[in-house]
Amino acid sequence: MAAWVVFAGYGVSLTVLALKPSSGSLGFAGQDKLMHAGAFALLFSLGWVALRGVYLLRLVLGCLGLGLSIEVAQGLMPFGREPSLGDLVANAIGVAAAWGLALLAQKYLGA
Repeated sequence: MAAWVVFAGYGVSLTVLALKPSSGSLGFAGQDKLMHAGAFALLFSLGWVALRGVYLLRLVLGCLGLGLSIEVAQGLMPFGREPSLGDLVANAIGVAAAWGLALLAQKYLGA
């Protein structure tokens, strides 16, 4: 039960942070994409723990759906945010990386 709370709370927090106005200051080129990939890898990983390693395809589709929804919402907002195909791709890369690690863990660790 606690894993579900953490997963849902992180998903809500991720959405809120992605929709609030941006400060526009990043440390290095590509940092934004790295942050997107990491955030969505963590989202998938928390979901994997909450679902105890089952329903992986549904989890993948849910994470990707959230990423797409955030980008669409950013396009509808009148201030400070713009949708980005690059962000969507970075989200998908993060989910795919975490999914790959989850499949390896299931195969070799029985997790």
